[in-house]
Amino acid sequence: MSYTFFYVPMNFPASFVLDRYGLRTGVIIGIIGTTVGLWLKCLINESFWCVIAGQTLMALVQPLLLNAPSKVTNDWFGEKEGVFSTMAGVNANIFGCLLGFFLPKIFIRPEFDKHFEYQA
Repeated sequence: MSYTFFYVPMNFPASFVLDRYGLRTGVIIGIIGTTVGLWLKCLINESFWCVIAGQTLMALVQPLLLNAPSKVTNDWFGEKEGVFSTMAGVNANIFGCLLGFFLPKIFIRPEFDKHFEYQA
């Protein structure tokens, strides 16, 4: 829910950063924020507050990455290619999330699951 909560208020500063400092700077800030947030979320065994801090940080920088395709369209493509390039950029983000759900299943063998007992 934090992604949804922070998107609207952070959309305006993210658009400002992308316009004022450029696409490269905005995307690099988004990538660094996402990476640090993920590292914090990996510390779940230390404290649940690390997960909350990581999730919040990732939600704060998400608009920098989600607003980037429209900035690319404005800067690099003409009027006729604009819709297709924005669609490709937005769907690349969704496809990346899809891979994040399915790729781990390829690398985790069924024998690994036998060591854990799941209780419903």
